Amino acid sequence: MNGFIVGNISLPNNLPEYVEDCKEYNFGKFNVKFLPGKKFLQDKICEWREDIFFLLDGVILNSKELYEEYAVSNMADLCEKLYSEKGDLFHKRFIGNYAGLVYEKQTEILTVFTNKLSSKQIFYYAKDRIFIASVLITDIVHTLKFNNLMYSFNPDAAYLMMNYGYMGTDDTFVKEIKKIEAGHQISFNGCNAEDNCYHRFTNNAYDLCRASEKEIIDGIDERFRKAIKREYEKDIEAGYKYHYRMLTGGTDSRACAFVSDNLGYKNVINFTRGVPEHPDEKIARKISEHLGNNFIYLSNLPLQGNPSFLTNIDKAVYDSQGLTYYLDVAQSSTECVGIDEATYGLAHGGGFSEAFLTTGYISEPKMETPKRPLHVYSKLLADKLPSEHLKKYENDDIYSVYSIFFNKHNPTGRNLLKADLDSTFPGLDDDLVSYCLSIPIKLREHYYIYHKWLFKKYPEAAKFKLEKLNARPIDGPVRKFIGKLYRYGNLRQYFRCSKDAFPNWLQKKFDLKNKIKPGKQALMPFDWWYDRDLNVQKYMQKYLDDNINNQVIDEELKKDIMYIYQKGQAREKSMALTVLAAVKLFFS
Repeated sequence: MNGFIVGNISLPNNLPEYVEDCKEYNFGKFNVKFLPGKKFLQDKICEWREDIFFLLDGVILNSKELYEEYAVSNMADLCEKLYSEKGDLFHKRFIGNYAGLVYEKQTEILTVFTNKLSSKQIFYYAKDRIFIASVLITDIVHTLKFNNLMYSFNPDAAYLMMNYGYMGTDDTFVKEIKKIEAGHQISFNGCNAEDNCYHRFTNNAYDLCRASEKEIIDGIDERFRKAIKREYEKDIEAGYKYHYRMLTGGTDSRACAFVSDNLGYKNVINFTRGVPEHPDEKIARKISEHLGNNFIYLSNLPLQGNPSFLTNIDKAVYDSQGLTYYLDVAQSSTECVGIDEATYGLAHGGGFSEAFLTTGYISEPKMETPKRPLHVYSKLLADKLPSEHLKKYENDDIYSVYSIFFNKHNPTGRNLLKADLDSTFPGLDDDLVSYCLSIPIKLREHYYIYHKWLFKKYPEAAKFKLEKLNARPIDGPVRKFIGKLYRYGNLRQYFRCSKDAFPNWLQKKFDLKNKIKPGKQALMPFDWWYDRDLNVQKYMQKYLDDNINNQVIDEELKKDIMYIYQKGQAREKSMALTVLAAVKLFFS
């Protein structure tokens, strides 16, 4: 693990993560524990400069450019110069996956920050002149207990989890602990904590309403190439020979693969996880062979009698700190099993188009203040879903970026890699994100401009099937239609999730569910696994029985948890159990 905890009260000596290689500092009334990890140490600092104390954790992708611009040779000198220009907003110039703090001795003000996407998540407690911030909610809870300070359960978090399947806001399961939102920083002056927004993504950073498609495509390409180059050059700068990249059958990781190959980065090891026979594995393997990359595939298919991650509830909820449903976290945390982390610098991913360059999360986005929650995994308790957070967003598009992408995806893939393996993706470049969000919404719908850019600039990428289409982009409309029918005909949700697909009697008569292989259904066929493994069913039921009577849970919430567990499918059951596991984690 790498990260830090800071507070103006005593920090426990037995915090489980801060054992080896932990650095401890005191400044003003604050104590800090810092784990820098073993990689990219040239970007990490924890030291005084004049009357300013800096702590920076993570990876700064544009550090080399900034060194040249400011005529410095190390990160501490750079931070000092930037601070003299911009004060506590010095980090705004950074592009990368980072978080940190700065303390000014003269004013005694501590500022804790994360990047513009909150990909390095930081949580904080501020009450009664006490301030604690950490990368882990559990560390803040341990510190509160150590100092005999009270904290309370947040019921809103339970209903966010049982609707969204993740925290769509800055809430946590502890009412007094919040997450620092994307593009925000918290300043504490000894009495009060002030939440300041230093960066906000909008749809009008660039005026592209009159731009031609060619101009827009060229603009995307220029910025995308720059973002990819920064990522891969960072590996080389740190002395790593190989680039470790997550690859699937979709558009995002494919774009990264073909652009990086075009830029000349050949020493790549592609990694894919999932279930056998799923198109993701087949397509990723073919792309790897075409590019001459090494390929690693790990199956997430649980064996009968050994359900693996399906029953790893407590670990999964600890890993995500209760921010997303445990099944999603558990399968994500298996990604790096068997990977020699010493061989790689960064984990290069996709995770780009659906949030910024398309409207993939929302089929028909409305360019007005959202009136209803979007992208919820369950509607069984829709009437109890908090909706105050919707007022913060000017339209559906920005809502999907902040509430869904920054909150849903950050607790999974990018934060659950091996302890000392930082992840990157093109969306860390805020100029690229701002440019893409400024593209007229009509051009972004249905992947139109994204596919036009990718397959015009990198036509080789169009020769391989897209997982969602089950066809190649260069195929004609008839072939694409047939491919889509074939794909959806085999998806588990076609037989399992859709109540209107086929009547139950027809499914039973032809044994449709049992004839569909898991790889032909979905990348993560939770229902298929749950239905066929009695051990999983018994384990989940026992977990419910053992934890439902926790005194923190009132009668109304208890009934709602039982309701979603009994009526819901495997994913919804796991959402209910995640609430119980979070209560157990933070309040036991």
